[in-house]
Formats: sequence, C-alpha cells, structure tokens
Amino acid sequence: MASEQTSSGDLNIDQILNGDYTSLAGTWKNVRGQTFEFSDEGMLEGMNISSPRESSYGTVTLACGAANGAPGGFAIEVYPTGVKNPKGDHSDSSQPRLIAGQQFIDFPAEAYYYRE
Repeated sequence: MASEQTSSGDLNIDQILNGDYTSLAGTWKNVRGQTFEFSDEGMLEGMNISSPRESSYGTVTLACGAANGAPGGFAIEVYPTGVKNPKGDHSDSSQPRLIAGQQFIDFPAEAYYYRE
C-alpha cells in the first residue's frame, strides 16, 4: 500500500504517525522559492522531525528542531490531498502540501509548499 501512496504522490498519514516518513520524502517548494528536503528517516536540512500528532481534521503536525540540539524550532503541518486548513485555505487542495511556522493560521497561497 505504501508504494501506491508514494507513486500517487499523496501522503500516508498512518505511516507518518508511526515514524515512517517515506511518503513525505523528497523536495517541497513554495512559490517564494523556499524549499524543504525530507529524507525517509525524517531528516530535514540539518533538522530532525519528531512528535507527529494528528489533528481532528486529517493533518499531521511535526515538531522540527536542530539536529545538533540547539534551541529553537518550528512545526510543519502536513496536508494530504483533499484536506483543507480549517482556519482558511488558499492552497491547491487537489495535491498534498505542507505549511511551516510557529503557529497555524490562515496562510496566504504563496506560503504553502508542494512536492517538486
């Protein structure tokens, strides 16, 4: 089943919640030119992702912290195809996408990341 999820490009929430990040792996980019590169192990540009938490509306929130243990960090909310941000959604919900920040709000369209 994971190969179906990965080949379709969608995100497998159950796998992500169990620490399997293969459906998230790859490069994600927003229209501002900012990118995230995820590995199968949950590494992200010198950061570790951890503590996957499922929301009541079908997303997963990932905590992101420096791999070297330095203070600080942010969160990434993972939106599978068809799931919308209940605080306002200006993204293309016909494909999987991500949003990053300290808190989750009604983000503008250019803030959403899509798989390259």
